[in-house]
Amino acid sequence: MKTLVLVNIFDNDEGAELFLKTLASKFVEDRNFTVKFLSRSHYELDPRIERVPIRTIGRRASWSLLRQTLHCIKDIRLAVRNGNSIVVLNGERAMYLAPFLPRSNAYVGIKHMSIEGKHPVFKRVAFLLALLFSKYVVTISDYHKRILGKGLPDFLARKIRVIYLGIDCHNKFIPPSALRNDVFTFVIAGSLIRRKGHMDLLESFSNIVDKAYCRLDIVGSGELLEDIRTYVRVHSLDDFVNIHGFQENTEKFFKLCHAFVLPSYSEGMPLSILEALACELPVISTNVVAIPEVITPGLNGFLIDPGDKNQLSEHMLYLVQNPDIAAEMGAAGRQIVLSRFSIERMMAGYERLFEGFL
Repeated sequence: MKTLVLVNIFDNDEGAELFLKTLASKFVEDRNFTVKFLSRSHYELDPRIERVPIRTIGRRASWSLLRQTLHCIKDIRLAVRNGNSIVVLNGERAMYLAPFLPRSNAYVGIKHMSIEGKHPVFKRVAFLLALLFSKYVVTISDYHKRILGKGLPDFLARKIRVIYLGIDCHNKFIPPSALRNDVFTFVIAGSLIRRKGHMDLLESFSNIVDKAYCRLDIVGSGELLEDIRTYVRVHSLDDFVNIHGFQENTEKFFKLCHAFVLPSYSEGMPLSILEALACELPVISTNVVAIPEVITPGLNGFLIDPGDKNQLSEHMLYLVQNPDIAAEMGAAGRQIVLSRFSIERMMAGYERLFEGFL
């Protein structure tokens, strides 16, 4: 029996970690694999999955970051020391460790974000090293493949594969069987961090509550929690905004609300958008990275420029005032997920990828 080792060194509850948990569960359930899950994750796992706690790597450059990285490499090497395993390195920080791990394993990196933004030269060099020492690097969108493969020789470019994220749109993320909330309700779900645009959403929402009665559900935890609570209190939005904290089962909110909003400044391919679409919610998000591969303006939602709060207010107000159109957009969004982003399609992609190792 082949061993599949899934490595996650994220130190928060990003969608990338949830993706890896889904991969672990499906491979231990449907395929003939022994699965190890290396993470600090608190998610509940299938008992057949061996959970191996490892130390994570922080985000800020410092001497402690170097120490954390060395500890993390040691933990991973210990877990894969027997060799002959398929080792999935989830996210760029895990991918960059490939050159320092035993060569007796086959490494597959999963790249959720592009190499744009801060420190692009360092990221490019680290990515090339990871690509050299990995069997493949999987990206989650055509956009990522274009950016990552730019200027590469063919033998490296061929190592970059696209496998879209997939969700359970037949049992978990499904349209509601009962009526949604009486009041038109927007929802945002994800880590409360600045790049997700929560403060922009709050400002835009506060601009429309006097024009159309609606509510906002905020699902997630993170560094912005107190800022969000303060904004809600100062702007007298307590009767309109509900803050729910971290919730593992976000689908219950998607089935009660009417539209999903994610005004991010930077993203990969947000799982939360796919999950909301599967529950027949129209989506308002930003035209960054891979999001335009999912959202077609006017068909299943709207796209805005990052930071454009006026545009965001206009689209939110439009959906509140046109609930029938919002529902039609939601139905169209579910069809897109069914055709391109189902968990069955994702698993088939990884199964084909791993066949060459077996």
